[in-house]
Amino acid sequence: MVTAMVNNGQIFHQLIYLIGQGMTNYTDIIDVTFLQRNELQKYRRDISKIYQEAFALPPYNESERATTRFIAALEHHMLRPGFQCVVAYPSDQCPLVGFAFGYTAQTGQWWHDIVASAMPPSQIDRWLTDCFELAELAVLPPFQGRGIGGRLHDHLLRNLPHKTAALSTLQAESNALHLYRKRGWVTLVKDLVFPGGDRKYMILGLDLKMKEVGI
Repeated sequence: MVTAMVNNGQIFHQLIYLIGQGMTNYTDIIDVTFLQRNELQKYRRDISKIYQEAFALPPYNESERATTRFIAALEHHMLRPGFQCVVAYPSDQCPLVGFAFGYTAQTGQWWHDIVASAMPPSQIDRWLTDCFELAELAVLPPFQGRGIGGRLHDHLLRNLPHKTAALSTLQAESNALHLYRKRGWVTLVKDLVFPGGDRKYMILGLDLKMKEVGI
């Protein structure tokens, strides 16, 4: 049945239907792979849709305006040193169902400098000196809770040359926070409010040299 769905190019819509019917064993036909910078434009609409639908849900409750800001920021992020992007999809003929990306965190970047300002010098040296920023990870809601987010996370971070990785996540119980804790991320900063916002975030760190990511 899986082969037939792949061949006729209707796997995505059939998957959505089957998930609604309780199908749970479809993750083996979801591929996770790296996306090159010059391919991002082709998948911009898919990435925008994933972000909008994933972050419209509680506890994020992001607006469409936030999606517009995210897409504009992505245009800049993709030009940063060390940029890497991974995507999840059922087949080449189907829309993406998830993505994750990041880049080398450096002095002078908005996120890096705000986070560094909330840390003592010893913590900056430990976590931000040779650091990969995991900027975004999102999965379409019907595909959440099936291990796809974990696969995106592991594929993106495995074999990076950096010593550490860092990210910011909303300071609230969420599937994302559960995923990060399960994979060994530790809390570095709490109660951080980014300029222009009013919500509290946590800064998490992962030692990439302590163990193989995803092992």
